[in-house]
Amino acid sequence: MKIFIDTGPVVAFLNKNDQHHSFVEQQMRNYPPPFYICEAVVTESFFLMSRVPNGEEKLIELLETPHIQLESSYSNQPRQIHEFVKKYSNIPMSFADACLVQMAEKSKDSLIFTIDRGFQMYRSSNGNPLSLISPY
Repeated sequence: MKIFIDTGPVVAFLNKNDQHHSFVEQQMRNYPPPFYICEAVVTESFFLMSRVPNGEEKLIELLETPHIQLESSYSNQPRQIHEFVKKYSNIPMSFADACLVQMAEKSKDSLIFTIDRGFQMYRSSNGNPLSLISPY
């Protein structure tokens, strides 16, 4: 099983003051690494962690562990990612969210680890709900 991790859990894991820190920490104990991440999630995570003392340093340390594996998404399926963003523009769906949905869809047995409620509304290309690790 592949677990694709969203920005929220990355930030919550690294920031003990985040309201979802305990939930994320517990889930990371429950599921074996690695967790797969895309470039868009890395970018969002750097932006948000820049507001946390030593946040960028903590993120770099996490990214350099074998627990997090970078997997490219955009270069593989740009058209599908664009279609997801357009389809869910009313929610809206971020570029990072679209990349994660596309990555999970191409992997047969996968979960998306998120604290973003939007993922409850997103569907795969064939209309099925996504399999999530989420507090909601």
